[in-house]
Amino acid sequence: DKSNKNSTTLTVKYGSAGSDGPLSIVWNGYDITQRQTYAPGMTCELTVTAENSIKDLRVQIVSNDLTPEELAGVGLASEFSLVNDDQYFGSLGSLGFPTGEDVKGKKELNLSITTFLAILSGYPGDHDFVIEVTDNSDLTSTETIMLHFDQQ
Repeated sequence: DKSNKNSTTLTVKYGSAGSDGPLSIVWNGYDITQRQTYAPGMTCELTVTAENSIKDLRVQIVSNDLTPEELAGVGLASEFSLVNDDQYFGSLGSLGFPTGEDVKGKKELNLSITTFLAILSGYPGDHDFVIEVTDNSDLTSTETIMLHFDQQ
């Protein structure tokens, strides 16, 4: 019997930081490629890794329900940098986001959106967070946190 059988095992570890090379954004405990439905107590803890250190980390909030006016009410815009947009640092800090020097130059960053989820629970529908990290070699990686909120 000369049959040639090759087998390959693919192991997928959700939430394994550093699995995507020099830059990665991981939603710990969740598949970042799938829209997740919010449930009370849900966490959104991200691990951002950059072998060549973080130069910039931008967040874009994509939502039909969170208008610029709604976001301005909590001191935010629909797009901002956690490194450079210091006019939002106070509001971001009160929501638990690291900013400025707590982000820039880091090789690994724990970023929690959990506090913001409680606010979003009052806005049923889909809310996405486009996270873009750029390292000191000007490499960029982008992931989108996709959340669905049911009517409470």
